[in-house]
Amino acid sequence: MGATWVYLWRSVMKRTSLALFAVVALFALPLSAKDMGGKFGVGVDQTLGGVTGLEFKYFIGDFAVSLEPQFAVWAPKHGDNQFGLNIALGGVYYFARSDQANLGFGAKVDMGYLNKAAHGGGDSTFQANIELPLVMEYYFSDHFAFHVSTGLLFAIVPEKGAALSVPEQNGGLVSRGSAQGFGFSFGGGSLSSSAGFTFYF
Repeated sequence: MGATWVYLWRSVMKRTSLALFAVVALFALPLSAKDMGGKFGVGVDQTLGGVTGLEFKYFIGDFAVSLEPQFAVWAPKHGDNQFGLNIALGGVYYFARSDQANLGFGAKVDMGYLNKAAHGGGDSTFQANIELPLVMEYYFSDHFAFHVSTGLLFAIVPEKGAALSVPEQNGGLVSRGSAQGFGFSFGGGSLSSSAGFTFYF
C-alpha cells in the first residue's frame, strides 16, 4: 500500500511540475508583435498641421520615417498662374507593439508655400507648423493598415499670412489667409481629420 501511495505521489508531482513548467514557459515567451522593420508603404495621410495627401513611409526597426508631398497648380484664363506646395516630413517611434496594432509617438514638420496669385494677390508666403503626434496603427493584414493620430500642434503663421489650413478637429486655429500669429492645440484629431491608410510592400 505504501509503495502505491509513493507511486501516486510521484506521478502527481511529476504532472504538476510539468504543468507549472508549461505555464512559466508560456509567460516567459515574448508577446507576438507586428514586425515592420524594412517595410515600405504608400498611402494617404492627414497630418495635424494641415498637410493632406499621398504618404511614403519606411520602417527602420520600430522607427518609421515618412514624407507627405502635395502640390496644386491652377492656370486661370485671365490672370497669373496659382501654385501651392505642402510637404510634411517626420518620424514616429512605435514603443508599444502587438500582433494587430502598434502605438507610437513622433515629431513632424508641416511646410506650406503659396505664390502671390494663390495667396490672394498678396506676397507669396511660406509657413511651417510643428506637431508631436501620438499614432495608433491597426493592421488588417501584413500589407494593409489604418492609422489615426492625436497630439500636440504648434501653428506658426508668418508675417505674410498662412499657407496651411489646420484641420477643424485641431481647434481650427489657422486657415489660409490668417494673419501673423502663433497657435497651440492639444488632443485634436478625429476619424475625419487625422486618419489615413497605408499599403505595405
